[in-house]
Amino acid sequence: MTKTFLASVFVSALLAGTALADDKEFPAKLAGQAILPANTVTAAPTDAPEFLKTSGKFTTPDRKRTEKLGSIDGKDGVRVTDVKLPFNGQPIQGFSGIKAMADGTFWTLSDNGFGSKANSSDAMLFLHQVKFDWATNKVDVVKNIFLSDPNKIAPFPIAMEGSDKRYLTGADFDIESIQPVADGFWLGEEFGPYLIKVDMLGQLTDVVATTVDGKKVTSPDNPTLSMPANPAAKMPVFNLKRSGGYEGMAMSKDGQKLYGLLEGPLFLDDGKVEQADGRTALRVIEFDVASKSWTGRSWLYPLSEKGVAIGDFNMLDATTAL
Repeated sequence: MTKTFLASVFVSALLAGTALADDKEFPAKLAGQAILPANTVTAAPTDAPEFLKTSGKFTTPDRKRTEKLGSIDGKDGVRVTDVKLPFNGQPIQGFSGIKAMADGTFWTLSDNGFGSKANSSDAMLFLHQVKFDWATNKVDVVKNIFLSDPNKIAPFPIAMEGSDKRYLTGADFDIESIQPVADGFWLGEEFGPYLIKVDMLGQLTDVVATTVDGKKVTSPDNPTLSMPANPAAKMPVFNLKRSGGYEGMAMSKDGQKLYGLLEGPLFLDDGKVEQADGRTALRVIEFDVASKSWTGRSWLYPLSEKGVAIGDFNMLDATTAL
């Protein structure tokens, strides 16, 4: 089967701060597919609190606790599926980011849980090393790494604050993109949005808040925001929509820089969103790995006509990304 698709190619040249994007057609022939069944669930670590041994207990519209396993219909929009919640264990969900490795495996990650910060306190955050068997159409999960914060690096109280192992959950971070490095993984997330780093055991080592042009980038799920007690008081200010953080994050071929790509545009003081060439534009923000700091350089990536977001983001060579 032959299909044609459009790909946007990012060229790292500066033109008034804009990343040049040309729509080009690339003929592509589907060579194979590998399927991870939707009901793929893995056991929580043996040292995890009992609360995390099951998941999806708060997924009804009113978020009331539901303990009986498999008693809630899973839905794709309004369509009822064969997936039933809560789960006995932790689901390996649709992959939010993926990175090919030299040994033929891939590192990927599940999203933050069940759709929101509010209903995902029992959804553990974890990374997956997977291998695809194109001949049998199967996905082999080689390894899972569950994220935790034993050294209290997170700059806010986590859901499992009082537990011994301090495993991280979908109420803490919304991890979306991944770049493996020699001593762990850099992850892009959306609640802050933050860049976070974990070691090879999944233990949190760094949480870096986002700044652009000297201004803090804040989503409505940022843990530093709080609602006023008085309805007449001014609401907290944020400049990025919910789920607008680092859906994509690329790494330079020399490993010295990360390029975080926001999924949503930044909002300006007048309530409008950033634009380039008359189109809604997303920020590509450069991060220095050695100093663990933003370089101050960023680009505007204009979306294609009727485009609303981006998917994953990886460098093809020193100057081109897909």
